[in-house]
Amino acid sequence: AEVDRSPKTEDPPVTVAEIATRAKLLQATASAIMNQPKPKPAPKAEEAKAEEAKAAEEAKAKAEAEAKAAEEAKAAEEAKAKAEAEAKAAEEAKAAEEAK
Repeated sequence: AEVDRSPKTEDPPVTVAEIATRAKLLQATASAIMNQPKPKPAPKAEEAKAEEAKAAEEAKAKAEAEAKAAEEAKAAEEAKAKAEAEAKAAEEAKAAEEAK
């Protein structure tokens, strides 16, 4: 409204270059803010406890599986040793019979 009332020969209060400069400054400031990633919310205490409980449960299950596997390996080793001992005893008995 002020510009319309002023004489046409008078310089304008704001030039086009000033408007363009302010627009660029505003665009640079706004784009920096708008392009920032959203901050991730901190996990709730309940979720952290649930995750810890789940991890503990998985670790317990893994330890049980490892113990079971070790036990099975030990049993297999004992069975193999027993079979070898029986084979050796049978071989000795056969050798003793042949010697008679």
